[in-house]
Amino acid sequence: MNRLNIPALLKQSLKIALTLCLLHLSFFSISQDSKIDSTHVDFQTGFSFEVHNTKNFGMSFGGVLGKNIGNKMTSNYFTGLYVDVLFVDQPIVAPRLKITLNYLGFFGANLCFANYYRDGLNDFRISPEINFSLFGRASVFVGYNVRVSKHKFSEIGDYKLGLNINLTH
Repeated sequence: MNRLNIPALLKQSLKIALTLCLLHLSFFSISQDSKIDSTHVDFQTGFSFEVHNTKNFGMSFGGVLGKNIGNKMTSNYFTGLYVDVLFVDQPIVAPRLKITLNYLGFFGANLCFANYYRDGLNDFRISPEINFSLFGRASVFVGYNVRVSKHKFSEIGDYKLGLNINLTH
């Protein structure tokens, strides 16, 4: 039976979390400058939280950068940088990039790129997803994980079902 390497897992998770925080702060400082002229694209920034099941329970947190999130009259779109943690005997962590487009805020599509990591092994996956959204603030999604790398973690399933909540400025 393999032993859980808590220090290595924490070190990897902290590196990813720090990187996401720095990216989020840089986006926030750029998008919130009131002295920029009207030709500047005004993006919203915020935090995002997900719970999902892909054969095993997982949670994700990260930062989002988007446009029209919460607007009831127009489509919204956003990009998120996340840290995923799958809760199995030996937890699996993954940095993940998620791109979302919601048509009129109710129905949309996501595309995720995740690199699952544990004990020096990587399992890279691309996941197309469809979502049913509440104007980009919250959504329920379902997707399919397409494995790209040679290694496959048996704890990660092919299908993904989850709930996403976005808290933006």
